[in-house]
Amino acid sequence: MYYPKTIGTCINSPWVSSPKHAGSYLLVKHLLFNDYSIGLHSHDDYHELNFIIGGEGVVYIADRIFELSVGDFFVMPPGDSHGYYSCDNLSVYHIIIHNDFFLKRQDEFLPLPGYNSLFNIRPSLRILAGIPGFLRLKGADYERIFNSIERTAMIAVLPEISVSDALRIHSRTEELIADLCEIYTGQTASAVPTAKRSTDEKLLVDFFEIISTRYGEPLNVETIAFELGVSRSKVHEVFRGYLGMTPNEYIINFRLEKAKELLEGSDMSVAEIAAECGFYDSSHLVKCMKQRKNLLPTEIRKRRTEIKQ
Repeated sequence: MYYPKTIGTCINSPWVSSPKHAGSYLLVKHLLFNDYSIGLHSHDDYHELNFIIGGEGVVYIADRIFELSVGDFFVMPPGDSHGYYSCDNLSVYHIIIHNDFFLKRQDEFLPLPGYNSLFNIRPSLRILAGIPGFLRLKGADYERIFNSIERTAMIAVLPEISVSDALRIHSRTEELIADLCEIYTGQTASAVPTAKRSTDEKLLVDFFEIISTRYGEPLNVETIAFELGVSRSKVHEVFRGYLGMTPNEYIINFRLEKAKELLEGSDMSVAEIAAECGFYDSSHLVKCMKQRKNLLPTEIRKRRTEIKQ
């Protein structure tokens, strides 16, 4: 499969136009692109659900390149730079979902088995470690998802969409996400690691899962390694080989990102945020943030105030 090693930046976005609807109620768009090639771009306010329904090609994500074929499904989170190149009539079905859709339903989605891995962890591993982690839809699973999309698309592509239509689209999108998580969980549970690489990938996914859901707990590498049934040295080996960092560095960076989100989006005190994100105290949070981000919590809060004004 031939494809260029780099691509340019997308200038004209083909998804800007949208059907007419009541206000901004509609939070989901369906788009189909055939023989699809497009330069690097990102969606700051949208998640992009991607289904490969025909041909072959590649997706460029940051500085990574991944080959695509029929049946591949993957999520592109907001802000991640990506582009596509068609090698042989690549057909991509996009479902573009606004952040607000997920924010309003996060209490329903987060407990779904497989949701965190499919929508958060796997996308991170593609950029950090170059691990594709696509959901491979085949046979009955492919038919199930394709039929679900087709049923929703009959409404989603109408030139005018009413509030009641939007409600149906949202409801069917929830069902689709639940179906995808169920398929992902089933495939993961039945998969038997057949090589060192697949075993290492599973270790990373499981490690990320623990940190992303329990980062506020007093976790360290030793306790996580024990939970995963591997040695501390094995965890360090995998992190160095795939990510070029230590597991402890990853844990601290993750906690700092969560702290930054709370500093920007809440009125919690620095001490409260430190406790929420797993730091010993506010001094520990301030020290780590200064060392690793060259920022202070007060500076982040000041920026938030300036933006509001």
